[in-house]
Amino acid sequence: MTRVALIFGGVSTEHDISCRSADNVASALGDRCDLVLIGITREGRWFRYSGDPSELTAGWESHDCVPVALVPGAGLVELAQGAARHKRGTGISTYRRK
Repeated sequence: MTRVALIFGGVSTEHDISCRSADNVASALGDRCDLVLIGITREGRWFRYSGDPSELTAGWESHDCVPVALVPGAGLVELAQGAARHKRGTGISTYRRK
């Protein structure tokens, strides 16, 4: 199955519109792909959201989120506290923050 990253939100005044657009895209894609939801808060923090895609328009930041970064050559990197591991086959790496 094809993995698709959907990046939404952001620090602009268009934050809410971006979340609504992401909700529409996620609904349109349905189960045709492995959807990875990456939300950007109004403050500019990036999170991988693993909750219900229908909640993208309200309150997604309050649950089911893991801090992430996009790193050249490494892809999507989870910034989990106290962990340093690569999840084989997922395309997601986890590194220890100093």
